[in-house]
Amino acid sequence: MANIFVKAKPESCVDAVASLKAELMGALDRAGPKDKLLFDLTDVRKLDSSLAQVIIALTKESEARNVSLELVG
Repeated sequence: MANIFVKAKPESCVDAVASLKAELMGALDRAGPKDKLLFDLTDVRKLDSSLAQVIIALTKESEARNVSLELVG
């Protein structure tokens, strides 16, 4: 069981979320069953609904792949 870390940018709005989504999906591609994806939101200072959409999609995709997801921060 491995932990895979992805850190959100301080400004996680629509302009930054496309690359963040790609990074998160890449992390899921590297993860195996029973691995844990840690999505670190600690430094986020500005966000919009696009980040929420990515989190919802990430939750569904990680469940489908049997990868544990933990939001940090």
